[in-house]
Amino acid sequence: MPLHEQGRLRFVEVRQNIEFLPDFRVRFFYGHTEAMMVPVLNTGRHTVLYCADTIPSQWHVGLPYVMAYDVRPLITMEEKATLLAEASREKQLLFFEHDPVAEVGRVGMDARGRIGLEWAGQYADVDVL
Repeated sequence: MPLHEQGRLRFVEVRQNIEFLPDFRVRFFYGHTEAMMVPVLNTGRHTVLYCADTIPSQWHVGLPYVMAYDVRPLITMEEKATLLAEASREKQLLFFEHDPVAEVGRVGMDARGRIGLEWAGQYADVDVL
């Protein structure tokens, strides 16, 4: 492949939590499409999970809300539950790829043990919280 031969294309091994660059890891999810990449970026101040189509907007944070055309919606729900639990526990930011209003959000667990959206807005506003 010409781009690969020129050093402009880098293939990554499909395995969980692979380090692509320092402070930049990639996970692979299998519910929406086969091996969808979910980048995880550590900025030094925050960990940002780029949710891709697993949680495309703030309105998809609730566990049963998945994309209508996920190839494996039950797997999407399992992957989403794992992602949300980690994001809540570790206070990570979720980056919403398709949200017209909010770039990022933060989730937390309520008194009944359910994970929900605590805040959504612009990344520039995160340090103001």
